[in-house]
Amino acid sequence: MSLKSINCDLSVLEFCNILLEDLNIHSRIYLSRKEGTSVIIRGKRYEYTHDFYELRIYRKESVAKFALSIGFTIQRKQEKLQQFLEAHSYN
Repeated sequence: MSLKSINCDLSVLEFCNILLEDLNIHSRIYLSRKEGTSVIIRGKRYEYTHDFYELRIYRKESVAKFALSIGFTIQRKQEKLQQFLEAHSYN
């Protein structure tokens, strides 16, 4: 399991990456979707007007540390994260 956040503002994700590094949470930033790429959503075609970047927390230990140190404010996301941790004996 990995946690990810997608944003078109690379500087926001770079800042988050630095904060995560300070907490010893391993993460990386990837180009998720390139500007000009087409996508079909609910039968309608759209084109991305910006590059989209993805910050990904990719190690189980880092996911567990994120859950303990930061967590989510959105209840359904927090519950899903807790279920993952319990299933993998991290809680």
